[in-house]
Amino acid sequence: MKKLVWAFCALVLLMACNGSKTQVTEEEQIVIQDTVESDTLDLAEAEEALPARADELFDDFIFNYSTDSAVQHVRTFFPLPYSIDGEKTVIKKKEWEHDPLFSNRDFYTVIFNSEDELQLEKDTSLIQVRVEFLNLQKKKAKRYQFKRYQGVGVWCLYGIDEEDMNPEVDAYEFLDFYKQFACDSVFQRQHVTDPLTFITTDPDDDFGVIETTLELDQWFAFRPNLPENELTNVNYGQTYPVGIATKTLCIHGCNNGINNILTFARQGGRWMLVSFEDTSY
Repeated sequence: MKKLVWAFCALVLLMACNGSKTQVTEEEQIVIQDTVESDTLDLAEAEEALPARADELFDDFIFNYSTDSAVQHVRTFFPLPYSIDGEKTVIKKKEWEHDPLFSNRDFYTVIFNSEDELQLEKDTSLIQVRVEFLNLQKKKAKRYQFKRYQGVGVWCLYGIDEEDMNPEVDAYEFLDFYKQFACDSVFQRQHVTDPLTFITTDPDDDFGVIETTLELDQWFAFRPNLPENELTNVNYGQTYPVGIATKTLCIHGCNNGINNILTFARQGGRWMLVSFEDTSY
């Protein structure tokens, strides 16, 4: 009953906010109404689980969500929709087990079309983000669907899907290339520009970088650890149009200072690594 009261009060508050800058969409009202009827989410607990600043950036939220079991229980809609190849089921709250996502790994990767899109990581206006695990061997994708409900400003997990990777959605052709690039050193050698643009921190300036070049053999000495069979991806809204000529792969460390950016460009009909940035600390 307490949950129903809180949910009802939150619904009234959300409806009262319709004239303000942050409005509740029709879809959100439906979800919240469903919440009131099924008692699946305690909005008061959801807001109290994290300080408000942790919801401003998705990256801050997902760190807390992935490392804190208590946060997962109050920031997940239960019963949670779970779809495997179109076959739908649900996970009940009592069945949920802590999911570390990528927080128990040394790093996670994000795929952009260009370095300009890196600004999406700092976008505080986002309301929907997918955390994806892309199995390059099986060509399967597991996607965690997160949404920030604007009226209350909290990020929540509202669904998980497992499906075949989609050539129209998943940078499919680039991923085929990347898998061979990561696994085959001979192939990799043939797809690195020589010399390779190299950007790294300036040892004489904590906030500066220097741009130089690496010879091909130096790339193999400096290259980062490249995941071979699975990539993670945080999709902040970036799309991957078929035929686009560049891709940027970011490798972000999980509390260990790793920060690498690999830029690939299509040259003469084939993908080439054209720039490597290492600003790890």
